[in-house]
Amino acid sequence: TKKNVKFQTNSSGINDIKIISLYRIINKSRYKIHTNMGLSIPSGKIDARDNTPSADNMKLPYAMQIGSGTWNIILGMTSHFQFNKFSGGMQPIYLLNAGKNSQGYRLGNNLDLSYWVGYKIFNWASANFRFQNKFLSKIKGIDAQLMPSMVPTADTYNYGSKNLTGSLGMNFMIPSGTFQGLRIGLEYLIPLYQNYDGIQMGMDNNFLIGLQFSPGGHQSHH
Repeated sequence: TKKNVKFQTNSSGINDIKIISLYRIINKSRYKIHTNMGLSIPSGKIDARDNTPSADNMKLPYAMQIGSGTWNIILGMTSHFQFNKFSGGMQPIYLLNAGKNSQGYRLGNNLDLSYWVGYKIFNWASANFRFQNKFLSKIKGIDAQLMPSMVPTADTYNYGSKNLTGSLGMNFMIPSGTFQGLRIGLEYLIPLYQNYDGIQMGMDNNFLIGLQFSPGGHQSHH
């Protein structure tokens, strides 16, 4: 704080649950397109609180709330091509917040655009390179319990961004046996461009580890 008082707040919990269905439009041997249509269920809490130097049990600002508090629509498309060694694709996903939540605000809509290329090194290992554009619009409305004069994250002016991230990844798949179809993915992400509205925290490098399972194996190498 301005009086040189250090403090820490935190929040944790389950995020909004997303249910997404896929509908295949084109199904060629080397080229496929399907739509992504889904719903985001407001299961994440939006009333997280913690102790601060100003008062105990204070309402935490927008960025520290786990969920959105609204039912949101998810629309997108995935296109994918694959040859013997190379594969690639593009996937735009748009999340539309339908209305204001019980606290009086609506989070910004989110456009996530990913495009990638992959190369199969062995039948059980592949490498991929991916770009990801993210466009996040501003918050609409306000939470009357927050005080923008106290902290930048409580001011809706300080929301909205445009980002570009590049990543390099490796995928390892178990081709046979009891764990056939299990795939381990490693990915290192580097921010290439960041443009934020107002005062916000920037993004640092990230490292992701993921597990995927497809019954009967997974033929793709992206």
